[in-house]
Amino acid sequence: MDGKGIKVEVSKDRMSVLVSADAPDLAEELMLAEIETRLKSMSIKQSLEKEAVLRKLKAAKNAEGRINNLVIAEGIPVVEPVPEHIKWEKNFFASSKWAVVNEAIDRVDYRERSVSGIVRNGELLGKIVPPKAGINGMDVLGNPIVAAKPEQNRYRPGKNVRLDEKTGCIYAAMDGMVRLTKNSIEIDEVCETENVGLDSGNIRFPGAVLVRGDVEDLATIEAGGSVEVGGVVWAAKIESEGDV
Repeated sequence: MDGKGIKVEVSKDRMSVLVSADAPDLAEELMLAEIETRLKSMSIKQSLEKEAVLRKLKAAKNAEGRINNLVIAEGIPVVEPVPEHIKWEKNFFASSKWAVVNEAIDRVDYRERSVSGIVRNGELLGKIVPPKAGINGMDVLGNPIVAAKPEQNRYRPGKNVRLDEKTGCIYAAMDGMVRLTKNSIEIDEVCETENVGLDSGNIRFPGAVLVRGDVEDLATIEAGGSVEVGGVVWAAKIESEGDV
């Protein structure tokens, strides 16, 4: 504080002007005039809305008439850029651990799972949204703050995926499972899993199924293509439109 009991300072990030005062007998109008004088000497470019600042000064005084770190001016923050991204039609990558209700018996069937990644030929997967540039800001001293450049992810359709160049919409070009690898969207025609049982849930897939391990008791596999099992098939149900 100086002899008048007023302190004006710039925050460390230079985005705010802070006022503290220990001058309970000083009228807000006189305090504002002193603050404006200080701002000019500090080369602060932000102009004050006087009526708004007067209201702030009155409201900020505590029971002893003191003011602590009141923000009276702020810089213009940067608007961050938005990188290129995919706006998915639905969450194709949600966990499949949730059991579903078997309506025939009106009970939860823990061998059935809600699988979200399986799609059909021609199904809309989502839309590639182009990057959006950020907007520069400015601190209270008038210095520009340059916004970063948006990331160019360059998502491209991969295997079994079709892109509409005009709209940016991406579609499945066959039945299968959605997969995102780095910047490529693909549809897998083979469903691969370690084991099929209570932990994995039953598998119903429009293409081929590859089980690297075992198919446990009471498990079900229904495949639109061939089914290959690397381990043991116990008392399970396997239906396939191809080879088993």
